[in-house]
Amino acid sequence: MQIRIIITAVLAIALLVTGGIFLASNASAGAGQAPPPIPAPRIDHVAVARIPERTIGGRAAGFEVIITGSGYYGTAFGPFVNFNKAEAVAVVIDSESRITAFAAPEFKGNVEVEVKNPDGQTARASVAFP
Repeated sequence: MQIRIIITAVLAIALLVTGGIFLASNASAGAGQAPPPIPAPRIDHVAVARIPERTIGGRAAGFEVIITGSGYYGTAFGPFVNFNKAEAVAVVIDSESRITAFAAPEFKGNVEVEVKNPDGQTARASVAFP
């Protein structure tokens, strides 16, 4: 019983320190070794569609943005999506390879899209907004 409590406490501390990210492996890592690093996010494609303006969480949204790639690990602490350094109105992590984000209606022309995982690794792409 005492061993189970200690293991649970270690796991809770690991989750707290890593922002909720903890990868388990079947391979024996050995005592004192950190889990393998999380791969950096990558943006392969960004599709932007103007949508009828709506309010999400008290903020106006005018674009739905589908970001595909890899390394999108969702936790309560991210990933974060920014448009020209402005936080997305809302973000849905559809899978490790797809994010649906909503952008404010005022964007136009080339916009820098940024995906930042909770561990700080970032991917960027320049995309034309209609």
